[in-house]
Amino acid sequence: MAIKRYYAESDNTITNAFDTVLSQRGTGSNAGANDILETFSIYGQYSTSSSELSRILIKFPVTGTTSIKTDRTATDIPASGSVKFYLKMFNARHQEQLPENLVLSVFPIVRDWEEGTGIDLVNHSDKTKDVIAGSNWVNRTKGVAWSRNGGDYHSGSHDSKFTSSFVTGSEDLEVDVSSLVEEWLATKVAATASIVLSNAPASGETLTIVDAAGISASVTASAALAAGEASSLSFSRNGSNESVRDALKEAINNASIDVIATTPSANTVLITQNITGKGGNTSLASTLANVSVPAAFTAGVGYTNYGFGIMVTSSQEAYFSGSSGDSGSELQNTGGITKSTYTKRFYSRSTEYFFRRPVIEARWEDRITDDRNKFFASSSLCSTQNTQSVYLYNYIDGALTNLPDESVTINFYASSGSLPSGSSIANTTATKISTGIYKAALAINTTESVLHDVWSETDGGSVYHTGTISVRARSASDSNEIGHFTSNVTNLKDTYKRTENARMKVFARKRNECPTVYTVATSVVEGETIVSASYSVVRVIDDKIIFPHSTGSSDRHTYLSYDNSGSYFDFDMSLLESGYMYGFKFAYYAAGNWREQEEIFKFRVE
Repeated sequence: MAIKRYYAESDNTITNAFDTVLSQRGTGSNAGANDILETFSIYGQYSTSSSELSRILIKFPVTGTTSIKTDRTATDIPASGSVKFYLKMFNARHQEQLPENLVLSVFPIVRDWEEGTGIDLVNHSDKTKDVIAGSNWVNRTKGVAWSRNGGDYHSGSHDSKFTSSFVTGSEDLEVDVSSLVEEWLATKVAATASIVLSNAPASGETLTIVDAAGISASVTASAALAAGEASSLSFSRNGSNESVRDALKEAINNASIDVIATTPSANTVLITQNITGKGGNTSLASTLANVSVPAAFTAGVGYTNYGFGIMVTSSQEAYFSGSSGDSGSELQNTGGITKSTYTKRFYSRSTEYFFRRPVIEARWEDRITDDRNKFFASSSLCSTQNTQSVYLYNYIDGALTNLPDESVTINFYASSGSLPSGSSIANTTATKISTGIYKAALAINTTESVLHDVWSETDGGSVYHTGTISVRARSASDSNEIGHFTSNVTNLKDTYKRTENARMKVFARKRNECPTVYTVATSVVEGETIVSASYSVVRVIDDKIIFPHSTGSSDRHTYLSYDNSGSYFDFDMSLLESGYMYGFKFAYYAAGNWREQEEIFKFRVE
């Protein structure tokens, strides 16, 4: 199964917008129980230069008992680099104006927040008032404020952040957020910066530090303070290097930023971000003479999962310029625009519509391409296609099990009397691709019609398995045929439970092939192995495509596997809503094009 979905565990809309009569801003309002999420920007509604904004907070189960991390530990999803994660949110239709050519920004959230139980997105009347759990424009949890109104986000140049564009404003959102999910899964390491003094700086010179939340502070050298002393954000530049070091450390620790300064050596101040992770790789700026200051914190790895913040991108949010930056609930944005971007809505996690819930969708290619049933000898007619793959499946008591010695070699021999004969024609080292499954890939230049593949310990010890392979020879054609096939899911049931993970076996043969009466009566009709085949899933009642073919992507998560018994794929029925009939459709790659087949194979999920 190459698709897994992780549904949101909390979401909310926070806003500083006015109510419908423009009497009060909704900065204390919460909408965590609403079945809609909304982001917008309104300019000049309350006054000629007022700004009103709305942002979405949403969090998914990355860690915990049932989460992406537990599935990776259990090898239910592949390791980093072999799987992609997509944030998917679904458009909610409404009667308001649509924001054409909209761009939304998606940022990781810096600190934890509460979902809340409010529902009012119109008058913003469900206030938490610092006594009810729930986030809002001002607070992230009950009575605990954000560092900045509107939420705290990792938005630096070093951070994992994303954008999504909407031409008409009615599109769904789908963003590849793999880099951020992998950072959430990574072991967290705090970013650090070492400040090294060679001599005292001059009075009035400054060091500016930005913490992981994007909050900055400056400390200033002073000649008016006694050696080793600091007063608020000023530190003494008098005395020895050790005295200046101690004063600088104290001033940094006095600052209202989330870092801690220590003195690991005689002339060094080490600054460590309190918020561990990649978000701490922020900048430093210095005018301090005789002091070595790096341009940025380094070595921060990972993020703590507090979810995504989704908002209108800053260049499309409302312009606002305050004399000292943010003013009340309005946010400084001198790069914004003097018109409204209104309004983009998505379904929330509490929606009644099963397939409209926001998800992180994991996709990966898990197909087995076992050429044992269509093994070709090397030919001058092709190049890369000469490489053939064969697999070994080590089942013990019905379960795939690793071999005792995983250093495995495969040798190919000619056949005599149905047994391996002579010297090895070709050999290679096998690779374990998953628990109990080993793969060998090589090209064999041979005229033999039958080969035996012998799998053994690399050091010449135990023989694990001996198989038989019929070898085919490639040939060119004097006609330009387009392949037409008829298909069947040979083990399809009428009904499945949502708890089932079903393996579907797919039989295909050329449509115009007409077996003789003798062939039908005496043998099983041989199927056609389709090297590149894909499935899709549709809901029958309305032809809604639930899972489209992945033929246009690099993920290949809907591709069929094939082995000695034919083509197959695994499908997790929990991905589908019960009480409906669905259908599998297939697409085959033939004559240079993908062609969807006519048949639909229907089944019901209960």
